[in-house]
Amino acid sequence: MSHPNFTNSALFGDKERPKCLRCAVVGCGGILNGSNAGPEIDSHDLVFRLNRALSSGRFAQDVGVKTSLYTFFPESMHAQDVVDDRAMYVYTMFKQYDVDYMESIVNNSQSPPIYIQKGKKFKLKKPPIPPARLKLLHPDFSRYVFTRYLDGKSHRPTTGALVVMLAVHVCDEVTIYGFGYDQRFTLHYYDKAFVSHTDKSTALHDIDNERGLWNKLHEEGVIRFFKRDL
Repeated sequence: MSHPNFTNSALFGDKERPKCLRCAVVGCGGILNGSNAGPEIDSHDLVFRLNRALSSGRFAQDVGVKTSLYTFFPESMHAQDVVDDRAMYVYTMFKQYDVDYMESIVNNSQSPPIYIQKGKKFKLKKPPIPPARLKLLHPDFSRYVFTRYLDGKSHRPTTGALVVMLAVHVCDEVTIYGFGYDQRFTLHYYDKAFVSHTDKSTALHDIDNERGLWNKLHEEGVIRFFKRDL
């Protein structure tokens, strides 16, 4: 992208890429609550996070604090939760509004355009992200993941699925945490009370299809799928 405000550095800056790049992708699944997986997560070279990436205070022991790449789209933006000041931000686009929103970020506009959904107007927040720390995920990557790794027939991939596959393409070793929607655990690791999984809460995505993909990639040694046996 050619733009004077869009001049961010390479992923590793001036440092040399590790010969074996170990990456962790941290989802929001309740399986992480009480897992004590934080130190293990932070030991990776790169840590990918998305959506609500709460990692300070009481969450640190379970999910770690390191954030290398935080992925979001307008409605899922919680960049204020990212406590690592070294983090880069990856923006993903699914619809025309997402393109308009991205343009407002890069141009340093005072506020994003009004979002209209089902006749209602919403004023979304401007993310606290310097344009120089913003990276864009090509929109065609979503189609690629959908058709090559999922069934290409049902609903679009979750943001988590895109981030996992991004890590698979960038890293040598990938471990995913907080994925799979295990019914034994609350929906999110940060829930204050138990929240059950419902079809309505994931209606826009094919969760079973994605879970099957994680299990297959785990069995084939492509990724490590973090699980807990209680």
